[in-house]
Amino acid sequence: MTYLPPIDFTELATKRDLDQRLDLLEQRLIAVFRGEFNAAVTSQTRAMIFTMAGTVVSLGGLALALARLG
Repeated sequence: MTYLPPIDFTELATKRDLDQRLDLLEQRLIAVFRGEFNAAVTSQTRAMIFTMAGTVVSLGGLALALARLG
């Protein structure tokens, strides 16, 4: 203990201080995860909607072409 630098006891972190910091870090990580998850779901949904719209238009054109031939 004599080799430790002199420290004021007010500078030491308590268990409550560490818990508060960990809670804050957890909240930040959850916020980042939710943002990234929301962006990924939005991107996938948009891609699926455009793909389905293209499929519907293509099948509609195919149905019209078959109706005219038949």
